[in-house]
Amino acid sequence: MTLSDGNVYERWPEFYENALSFEVPDVKAEKLVYLGIGGSGIPGRLLEMMDLPFEFRLFRGYRATADERTLAISVSYSGTTAETLVATRRVHEMGAKVIVITSGGDLLKWAKERGVPYVQIPSGLQTRFSFPYVFVPIVKILRNLGVNYNPIELLEATRDSMETARKEAERLTNELGERVPVFYASKYLAIAERFKQEFNENAKYPAFYGEIPEVNHNEIELYSRWSDYFPVVIKSDDPIDNTTAEVLNAKVLEPPYRSLLKTIAYFFLLAGLASVYFGSKMGVKADVLYNIPKVRQLTRRLLLNE
Repeated sequence: MTLSDGNVYERWPEFYENALSFEVPDVKAEKLVYLGIGGSGIPGRLLEMMDLPFEFRLFRGYRATADERTLAISVSYSGTTAETLVATRRVHEMGAKVIVITSGGDLLKWAKERGVPYVQIPSGLQTRFSFPYVFVPIVKILRNLGVNYNPIELLEATRDSMETARKEAERLTNELGERVPVFYASKYLAIAERFKQEFNENAKYPAFYGEIPEVNHNEIELYSRWSDYFPVVIKSDDPIDNTTAEVLNAKVLEPPYRSLLKTIAYFFLLAGLASVYFGSKMGVKADVLYNIPKVRQLTRRLLLNE
């Protein structure tokens, strides 16, 4: 699939609508762990924002642990991510229940061979473009666990705010110039990390993120000497966000919704569009990866003896 002027992100309403029709396994558990890395791992960071009424742990690597009272949501869009494959096998051997979300590959084959429930999502995308297909099933699984978020809000927000997101992405790109963006957030830290990831992968450009208020006690000091950085504060209802933005004279991104799911949908759309627009300005092709495929192959050799 070719990515041009953000057109994959502009198809996200279609992706969300398709994903809403997916059925998910109904598996009950007392605790939850999430297994995933990279674009497949960031939904686990979002779960940390959702005030889950049970114990939750995120593992973005292969050294995962769980027990028989735990449900593990294992996510690898490609189904070939070595770290997630190893982590999934580990927690399954420890007695955890597992639900797999993948488009295919070794992870789907493993789930079928062992009778592990799975959600097979459409293939043919790069992982970061597939977020709607991954996140909607996760929200549905949470509903089965008694967490009452409505996944239709993801579709509504993306569809209704598409033009707003386009315009804000253009403004952000223009204001950034050729400086290095640093995304700060408190409540919305996972969203700040997503912005960083999208600029790294789509624009092949340096970007960083940090957590408020921790950065107020160290990192913000650098801005008195380094004007090449462009601080961006993703604002929540925490008043310290305002303090950070004021001290840094930062660009402030305001959430247009009170709903958490709608806020996630909007900011993930904005991050994708802005990174593509910026990369296009820099003459970079967003859908071409150079080093990630190499390190994935080397990691498979290391962990899977291939």
